[in-house]
Amino acid sequence: MLSPALTASLFTFTQFFLDINLVLKIFVLLTIISFVQNHLGRGAVGLAVMGIFAWFILFDAWALFGGIYVLYMLLMFGIAGVMVDFFFITGGMGGGGQQAQGGEEGHEPHGHGGGELSRKAGQMAAHKAAQAMQRGAMRFRR
Repeated sequence: MLSPALTASLFTFTQFFLDINLVLKIFVLLTIISFVQNHLGRGAVGLAVMGIFAWFILFDAWALFGGIYVLYMLLMFGIAGVMVDFFFITGGMGGGGQQAQGGEEGHEPHGHGGGELSRKAGQMAAHKAAQAMQRGAMRFRR
């Protein structure tokens, strides 16, 4: 038999997800309304398409479209940039590659790698800064 505290905590936990589900459905409905009004206008055809899409997406196929909408929103908020940085840009810095085992370096598809590019960019920036400082010093000498 479940204790009353455990039953109450399970009830609030499931209620939280039901509330989140309702909020997501409201956001999807607003997205549908905005999309249809921008593409079809506010006429009778727009309202009919809006109603059909809203009914199909929110009630019939919510299990599919709810997850797709959550992924879409995560991508729109920039989570994709964080994932790309983590998985692709920091590629050889992980712990399990050939470099960690003492073997030869693996093939880098983008030339010399980020270290060489950042070193060259730093040298170029330092050179331009030195030139700018020399020009500024020459102006004050005149």
